[in-house]
Amino acid sequence: MNESDIYQKILSIFYPIFFVSTITVQILLLYLIIFHSPKALQSIRLILINTSIVQIILCTVCCFSQYRMITTQVPVVLRSYGYCRHYPAHICFILYEVLQTTSFTGGMSIVITFYFKYRIIKMTFLTTSHMLKSFALFHIPVMISILSETYMVFDQSLPSEIVQEYQVKNVGYTDYIEIGVLKLKSIPSAINFIIISGSVFVLPPLSLYFRNQIMKHINSRISSKRQQISQRFLSGLTIQAILPILFYVPLFSLYLYCIITKEEVLFQQYMMTVISSLPALIDPILAIFFITPYRNRITSWIKKKPNDDSRVFTRT
Repeated sequence: MNESDIYQKILSIFYPIFFVSTITVQILLLYLIIFHSPKALQSIRLILINTSIVQIILCTVCCFSQYRMITTQVPVVLRSYGYCRHYPAHICFILYEVLQTTSFTGGMSIVITFYFKYRIIKMTFLTTSHMLKSFALFHIPVMISILSETYMVFDQSLPSEIVQEYQVKNVGYTDYIEIGVLKLKSIPSAINFIIISGSVFVLPPLSLYFRNQIMKHINSRISSKRQQISQRFLSGLTIQAILPILFYVPLFSLYLYCIITKEEVLFQQYMMTVISSLPALIDPILAIFFITPYRNRITSWIKKKPNDDSRVFTRT
């Protein structure tokens, strides 16, 4: 058994466990957000719901498609080892763009959550108009990326000659199919590459900037008891902001290295989309643990004791 077979074997076990675990935890978090959110989280509850739904889509696409990026070839070749291989190649290519969009949106959601928490503490009250405008402004890069990816789908995947090319190319393949290539020749492709690449290096520091601003206001404006509550919530967000630095930045740097040098690193090829999807499992666990009412609700279920959320988490 060669190294590639070992990765496929391990991932064939990992993907089902990852999918079931993620969907279970995300559904639990959605239930807690909808039915057990304290007043202090009401203003950002829709953002938390949006993040959870986006991450469910991210996990589903990742496990359904199971991508591998062949960076030793120019342009980069995409393969699908998941159930998606039983569908036409252009379907899997479209889903790859969906995976990129949901991964990007999930990272942006952390920044938005930090920003709104900062504005809530600074202004005490946020109007619906202000929240919608801010949400739209933060998502401008996401919308540009979506437009670029839409162009890439119509240009690189949906033309009839390309569809027929991959139908012929994938005849006889059983373990995987080739679904397309990643080109940087067109302006939309280059723009999307810059946006996605930039987000990997820009979003974590931006999240930490808002985190520091929040801590300054917490320490100067609110009581010590409320400081402890807010700091616990921010601790979870801080971990969510730091994790991309630990995982995304090294792996994406390795991805760029492999593209430039054409060196084959199987870890990068198989794990690129896996690691970018891990927040779908990690983030809800952090939210449940660090948001006090959610954690206490789970504890009350385990201990079978009544729980009063309103006494645990007050307005922050």
